[in-house]
Amino acid sequence: MIAASCLLAITASAQSNFTEDEKLKKLVEQQVRKNKLTNSMPGYRIQIYFGSTRNKALEIKTSFEQQFPDINSYLIYDAPNFKVRVGDYQTRWLALPVLEKLRNNFEIAFIVKDEIPLTKTP
Repeated sequence: MIAASCLLAITASAQSNFTEDEKLKKLVEQQVRKNKLTNSMPGYRIQIYFGSTRNKALEIKTSFEQQFPDINSYLIYDAPNFKVRVGDYQTRWLALPVLEKLRNNFEIAFIVKDEIPLTKTP
């Protein structure tokens, strides 16, 4: 009787793990499909400007592009403000060394979560 109880408990535990693994697998598949549809994925960028003046945002973006031509830059309008964000990093750790380099010229720079292109990840 005790052996049967132990076997039943082990079987129930294995089924529980299998169900959780299946749910996780489905969630991962769902995220992969979303990434392919949008051609993007969750990632990080460095924000170097935030303000309500479009001309100032364009000036900062242009200045950045001249100093760092190998790093992508983006002008984002999030009413009523403009943001200039740079880089496409899969992890915060990949963005940190670049942030340190940028702080000399862009003191208010900080890392933010953003959607980044699938094709431009390091």
